[in-house]
Amino acid sequence: MFLSLLSLFGPLLVSANSRGNGVPCNVNVAVGSDDVNTKSANAMWWAKKTTWANNAYTLRSGDGEKANDPTVYTPGEWTSIYLRSNVQGKQFAGLVLYAERYKIGTKVGEWSFPANSGFHQPGECVVHQNADYKKYLNVFKVKIPAGSGPVLIKALVKYGLANPVKDGAFFWPNSQHLQLSEGVGRAPVWVEGSDTQSCTTVCASAGGTCDLQTMLADGQSASLFDKVKGASRCFQPMMAGCSASSPAVSPGGCFYHDSRCEVPAAPKPKERYCKENCGSWPKQVGYCCNFINHHLHKGTCRCLEVMDGNNGNAYSEYNGVWAKGWDADYVPPTPPPPPQKQALTCEAAIDWNTGARRLCACKGASKPVPCAGNPCNGHGTCSGNNQCACQEGWSGTRCNIDTNPGNGAPPVTQQPAPPVDPCCPNPCGAHGQCSGNGVCTCINGWSGAKCNVDPCKTDSCSGHGSCSGNQVCTCREGWGGAKCDVNPLTLPDNVVATTKAPTNTGTCTNACGGKVNPGVKPNCCPVGWRCYEKDAWWFSCRRECTPGLHEDEKNTDYYTEWSCVVRGGAPARGRKLNSASTATCANGRITNAVCSCNPGYQGGGLYVAGTTYPACVAVNYCDPNPCLNGGKCLSLAIRPDLGIDAGVGYVCDCASGFGGFNCHICGASGGTRGGTGIRVGGAGG
Repeated sequence: MFLSLLSLFGPLLVSANSRGNGVPCNVNVAVGSDDVNTKSANAMWWAKKTTWANNAYTLRSGDGEKANDPTVYTPGEWTSIYLRSNVQGKQFAGLVLYAERYKIGTKVGEWSFPANSGFHQPGECVVHQNADYKKYLNVFKVKIPAGSGPVLIKALVKYGLANPVKDGAFFWPNSQHLQLSEGVGRAPVWVEGSDTQSCTTVCASAGGTCDLQTMLADGQSASLFDKVKGASRCFQPMMAGCSASSPAVSPGGCFYHDSRCEVPAAPKPKERYCKENCGSWPKQVGYCCNFINHHLHKGTCRCLEVMDGNNGNAYSEYNGVWAKGWDADYVPPTPPPPPQKQALTCEAAIDWNTGARRLCACKGASKPVPCAGNPCNGHGTCSGNNQCACQEGWSGTRCNIDTNPGNGAPPVTQQPAPPVDPCCPNPCGAHGQCSGNGVCTCINGWSGAKCNVDPCKTDSCSGHGSCSGNQVCTCREGWGGAKCDVNPLTLPDNVVATTKAPTNTGTCTNACGGKVNPGVKPNCCPVGWRCYEKDAWWFSCRRECTPGLHEDEKNTDYYTEWSCVVRGGAPARGRKLNSASTATCANGRITNAVCSCNPGYQGGGLYVAGTTYPACVAVNYCDPNPCLNGGKCLSLAIRPDLGIDAGVGYVCDCASGFGGFNCHICGASGGTRGGTGIRVGGAGG
């Protein structure tokens, strides 16, 4: 797509490429030009040179109200960094991201990001791994050691195609680099282990003991994420794990311990291996016949097991025994036992995934020494229990607020004065309309005085899907239905297709039609009886009929299923009995007899009847309108191949004076498309 997206820095490092290899770890590298039509000495002169993105791309330490973004990092813990593309269709493709010590310039910190996110870290910087457009929201984590002092988080993003399209441009997110000051270290409650360590070993290495009570109380639901996000490399969503060694971190994601694990169904046995392929009439036991033209086993291959009479020859399907089983000398493999639910323990070591590590609650873990590191950020004297006496020109509990412009430090935003307008700043967050004297009217199921109570509860999607802020469930592992409450192992009820009741003549008492008796009409049964179909070959007069196999026919040559379609009455020309095996599931995936909808769609469920499953209906994230303060909601294209966070959802076109992903931030200069964020997948928060 991009050929050499970040060949980017060609004159400096000619080996730089669209995989990010060879890209200089420097956001101030000379790239782009003022005139994209005139070749210059700068790398990628056909793209516009680097400028501040302001609100088009943002790099923040929070993803809610900007006023609530953390300005201090906790040394030794993971700090989340949010990089957003805030304009529809303007996702970036290239990236350089790192942390450096303020005024010193040395790179610092350890980075983490989700697997398969399109990024990697070949050196000190996080860079793009391919030339694909990235997600609108990209979440990273950085762990900065104690003593680093204030740091700057710097990023350079690249939008657009490579030469000769000339629509590319480079940006620094925000209007200045993100600054974080050093906070005070704290004793860990949750600790991420290494290799296959048990929690007993993990906590001992941290100077404490395993706290099983806390792990049982907090480690058995997805809400565990809020407690371990600073202590682990975990990214949302957290998934359910059955092992005694959950909660855990693995290369594929993070797991809480699910106390209600379900044992999967045993695998179905394979069908028989025949000694010869189907196609010719068998001459001896073990050979296979194609019964496509014989009504007993329509369209299938059956192996001859034993002969019955006729001097050892099988002349028809009635004088031999046919089956799908294994050859007499074949020994089927023993399937491995399915995973069983295991009680969470401190002693369990991880043995189910290479690279997985336990997440452990520890009590008595070592506390950092007071004043260790740089809690006053080099602008004050620390004493006692991390108390800072700030130098002249600096203030704040961590001496991180510059009160003297001559210091040359980036300004730190002060708390705003009490607003004159009760609705600005907006007290209702992203999910409530503010009116009058600050009264909030919540939307899309959100509640609370400040509309900050998420409508998605633990059981909103029955424990088998992820719930978005507008209560739309995206089911996982084959579960279906609007609330992900239809088990993929559920079997549908037998469906009987019927015609109108026949006017019986009473002239037949048994066979009433079919290919075996083509001259007998189906309305010849006695009054109170009906002509039921077994298959296209055989109809029979009966008082009632149950679809499926009948026990009174067991061990006979005609032990096959009854369709129980009522014949006679209205003609049934061209009738075809539909089933779950032939029905289709548009915009979803079929597991057994259950349709599970793709991201961006809702519904599906258990097969009922007809040629299709219950419909998967596209979710209209713009109804009701989530955009506040007169904003217009624009639906984004559904991209189920890329998942929820890559094009499923909506973006708000805000009225003048408002911004934010739901147009909930007042005081913005002019109207913005998507404001400070794009809402994708209808995600809550």
